[in-house]
Amino acid sequence: MVAFSVHGIGTRGSLLTLVPVAAMSVLVSFWLTPHVPPNLLMPVRAYTLVISLMLVAAVGTRGRGGPVLIPVGATLFYLSDLSVAAMRFAEPVFPTYIWGLPFYYTGQVMLALSIGYINKRDELRNE
Repeated sequence: MVAFSVHGIGTRGSLLTLVPVAAMSVLVSFWLTPHVPPNLLMPVRAYTLVISLMLVAAVGTRGRGGPVLIPVGATLFYLSDLSVAAMRFAEPVFPTYIWGLPFYYTGQVMLALSIGYINKRDELRNE
């Protein structure tokens, strides 16, 4: 989130994203709560809040001219964390790492590539 804020976070995009991401976070929390040990409930909820705010901030970067790589990469990262939570706590029949790992690595690569895009864009502006 700090990295996103360096280049700016648009209020409009963040606010538009806040409602659906908050709704998703609430649903995830209700889904996970019965499966999470009591001593991990607060840390899991805190992490859900942090990763949700990260996604909102990432989408907000588009309003300040950030590349589409940022919100797409952050969305994939967010979804990959859902796969980790499912595997760790809910123990689904289907192994969620089949989609979670590709989402994680693709999201990370997109976020890394966005740094190069932003640096190049800033160099062109300063010429």
